[in-house]
Amino acid sequence: YKLDNGLRVILAPNDKESKIFMNMVYLTGALNDPKGKGGLAHLLEHLAFKGTQNVKGEEFQRRLDQHTLMSNASTDYYSTKYTSVIRPDKNALDEMMYLEAERMDKLVLQEKFVPSEISIVMREREVRMDQPFSVLMDQMWKSAYGNQYLGRLPIGDLNELKSIKMNELNQFYRAWYAPNNAVMVVAGKFNKADV
Repeated sequence: YKLDNGLRVILAPNDKESKIFMNMVYLTGALNDPKGKGGLAHLLEHLAFKGTQNVKGEEFQRRLDQHTLMSNASTDYYSTKYTSVIRPDKNALDEMMYLEAERMDKLVLQEKFVPSEISIVMREREVRMDQPFSVLMDQMWKSAYGNQYLGRLPIGDLNELKSIKMNELNQFYRAWYAPNNAVMVVAGKFNKADV
């Protein structure tokens, strides 16, 4: 389906499943990071769990935990994905759709969370770069592209992450987190008419 606001929706009901899978995909990732701000899309992904105008601070994550079996996110070169495995319950699905709508339209980015999220991103990078194949791929892409575009890992590096300002995060959010730049996929055990 394509809604009037441009949001594309894919519904794949499957009664053989015992849960619901929801993926909200924004068609933006590391290739849209501004020059010298590698990792901005990934940092925004982390901050997008920290509250909205109507679901403040840690309440957002608490409600995610209450209605999902698992929720996570990832950023690659081309997209940012928010993935949830939801209990097969209409109320849980309704709540998740509400939370994703809040994240898309009313996210509140708070500077107080930036240092701790940068630390988490750097730990993720260390774990990833502890693998010989990852080091090889990183060096290969850097040799081919330098420190731009595909030559930068989506996860970011410390110096560029520390240089990111709140207005840059907000500008990126407003530019890319929009219905006409997103796809919502719902699969598993749910009533199509309810969705």
